[in-house]
Amino acid sequence: MNDTILMLILLGVLVIPILYLIWEINFCLNTVIYTRQKKKMFKSLENILLSYYNKNDTTACFKEINLIFKHIIDRNEELKRNYASVDFLLEKYLIELNAQNKKVVNVNIQDINNLKAYILQLIDEFKKKIQWNK
Repeated sequence: MNDTILMLILLGVLVIPILYLIWEINFCLNTVIYTRQKKKMFKSLENILLSYYNKNDTTACFKEINLIFKHIIDRNEELKRNYASVDFLLEKYLIELNAQNKKVVNVNIQDINNLKAYILQLIDEFKKKIQWNK
């Protein structure tokens, strides 16, 4: 009987740290994956915006932004929770652009004020489309 209790205690002492280690590794991996996907998402969004802001073609721009949702955001639960809609994604990008966060956006963009105006136009158009659908 004492051997069984001792074996269970020993097993518990070994299993709990192993489970904690597995949980920590999973948490770290999810953080790394989230960071890479977020960087990829913002870089893709930036390339799309730079492609269309001089042409003023919002329809094609929205189509490509929806591809970001389909291929990047919808595959990661954290990104889905933090960037739930197109207007929210654009607002976050605009905030990063205004903060000149070099880790997220390219701050060496020429005509940065035109790009900001185009982003605001996209946000307004998206909100109007949402109101029309309701």
